Amino acid sequence: MNTTNGQVDYLGIKRRPFLFQLSFLHYNPGTYWRYFSDTFAISIIIVIITGLIMNKGDRGFFGIRGIEFALGIIIPLLFLIF
Repeated sequence: MNTTNGQVDYLGIKRRPFLFQLSFLHYNPGTYWRYFSDTFAISIIIVIITGLIMNKGDRGFFGIRGIEFALGIIIPLLFLIF
């Protein structure tokens, strides 16, 4: 508040309509959500592991998939470090 000219600046916080509901899921709103999210995480891990070992040759784990795997580990680690 500026007392010389009477100007007031108001800073308000609004919830974003769609992003708030998405971020609310991380708070474990119910018992069933915990079981669903754990099951989904395990299934994603299974899909990733089978995708890594399924292809052979240049497209296998020791080819382009290995490079993609390494980048998928290195890039998030760089964001955590820096």
